[in-house]
Amino acid sequence: MQNHKTTIKAALLFSTGLFASQSLAGVASGITYNNSVNCDAGKATPDEEGVIYGTDDTNRQWLNIYEASGSGSKPVFLYAHANGGSACNVNGSMKGIITGEGYTIVSWASHPSLSNPTQTQEAWSDAQTVIDYLRINAASFNLDMSNVIVAGRSRGSGASWKLAHSGDSSIQGMYMPQALPDPFWEYPTIWDPAADVTANSKPIYMPYKPSSPDISNDIHDPRRGLDIVDRYTALGIGDTASVAMGIAENNLFDYFPMFLDSLDMTTPPSPVGFSDDFSDSALDPSYTIFNGDWSDRGFGVLENSDSRVSGIIVNGDANLTDYTVSARLKTRNQRAAGTNWEVARVVARMSDSDNYYEAFVKTNGNLFVKSIVDGSSTNLLNTEVGIDPLKWYDLSLSLQSSQIEVSVNGASIAVISDTSHTSGQAGVKAQFCECRFDNLVIAPF
Repeated sequence: MQNHKTTIKAALLFSTGLFASQSLAGVASGITYNNSVNCDAGKATPDEEGVIYGTDDTNRQWLNIYEASGSGSKPVFLYAHANGGSACNVNGSMKGIITGEGYTIVSWASHPSLSNPTQTQEAWSDAQTVIDYLRINAASFNLDMSNVIVAGRSRGSGASWKLAHSGDSSIQGMYMPQALPDPFWEYPTIWDPAADVTANSKPIYMPYKPSSPDISNDIHDPRRGLDIVDRYTALGIGDTASVAMGIAENNLFDYFPMFLDSLDMTTPPSPVGFSDDFSDSALDPSYTIFNGDWSDRGFGVLENSDSRVSGIIVNGDANLTDYTVSARLKTRNQRAAGTNWEVARVVARMSDSDNYYEAFVKTNGNLFVKSIVDGSSTNLLNTEVGIDPLKWYDLSLSLQSSQIEVSVNGASIAVISDTSHTSGQAGVKAQFCECRFDNLVIAPF
């Protein structure tokens, strides 16, 4: 059990507003495997094999992980294979080069071949599902999801293209051998890859085996890469796009170290903020839901309507450590009468459904802060504040290193010292109640 220390700071409460922060994605939590995946002995051996990242089709939506050595979280080389292959298509040379630069390879599967626009569009959707899944499970896989290189060979360049140019702040660059083969350009009414390039597109490196452009005997025409360079140039960022030609099969990944050296990553990307006032009557798909039937109500609040279950809904970067999470909350209906009524809560540094901090006011007017470790609860704070949780009130947790400051209606109540949880998403919890929430904000320091 972790040691903790609490300092009570105030007892007089007053009303005020709250704080700010970040959005991120949500798919299934936890780790499950496609047990039919067995990579060929001639390929590099994955550290994690056949991890299922989506729920649409588990035979399609799986990935392998090839870890870089060393301690701590590693940046990500998010790789999509060529046509006819699978996420097992990582050879020893490629693995050695990429992991040798300190990057963990995440090789993901979707449709093995992209032969029509529908499959391509589904692959784009799978790419987003992959990165959402990795963010949720970053701690389990030791990933630094603030530093991602999007990579794809041939088919994989097209499968990754929309994600690569999405404006996602975690993406630092693109490495795409045999990029954008001719068939991708044969559906101009559906997709023009050059049209996805914007002035904010990240640096890209495209090595090709053919030694010259405008060829007819190979669908991997370097002209397609040069078309992309032209688009970058027209937008004033031509110095960040490159094509190399005449590269041997075994050397297509050899230029990754040189590409990394060209990137300006001296200033790490700032954590992104997330906020939701629930005014649009539609639940943002970036939320991760752990149990419960949640809805963004038409009258501008979030509600869990089933008091028979305990449900949690969270958002934000799973790697985020220091931030303030705040929300307005109200317990509308409880499972049972009496002093043991359960109530609405705020959660923070949630790495999974059994590990997080939570704060709430019970119907006796006492403010609680608890640490949940492997499903077991430890009280960090129990102090009277005189708030009625059946009426709207504001609650926030500010977490910096081992210090947790808890505030109610804008007044700082206590500072707690605890080291049970160091990072994770934040949000709200309906503990066996019909509860309502408003103005959820996650604000990084």
